Amino acid sequence: MRLISFAWTANTASKDSREVVIAQSTVSLSVIQRANAGGMNVSKYRNQKTIVDGITFDSKKEANRWAELKLLERAGKITFLQRQVSYVLVPKQVRDGKMIERPVVYKADFAYKDENGEDVVEDVKSPATKTQVYILKRKLLLWEYGLQVREV
Repeated sequence: MRLISFAWTANTASKDSREVVIAQSTVSLSVIQRANAGGMNVSKYRNQKTIVDGITFDSKKEANRWAELKLLERAGKITFLQRQVSYVLVPKQVRDGKMIERPVVYKADFAYKDENGEDVVEDVKSPATKTQVYILKRKLLLWEYGLQVREV
């Protein structure tokens, strides 16, 4: 098996902001060839998009967690359940009326209030998705908002 190494950039867009993510990865050439030959797209973390309640989730694990949280909400254990909640960690930087840096934003998978009325922020994570960028944003969220991310 021959390994190739490459770098790429990806733009992710949201209503509130846009962010450029730069990552490096080593991928097996045979995996890419099998994926391309089969006509399927292999995601970066090999997750499979899943639709629940008409909502598209990035992974089966995230969709399952949504279903669990909806049940907890119906049972009255949690309230104000939301998806893809954005928190501005560092505001945009403007000089002479021109934006010179975009804001740094953390987007949580889920946010809700527990039965004690405390704000809870959840992110569905695997070892592959606990990147250095994620860890830094998690720490900034704690610093700026006092919210500790609950990883599931």
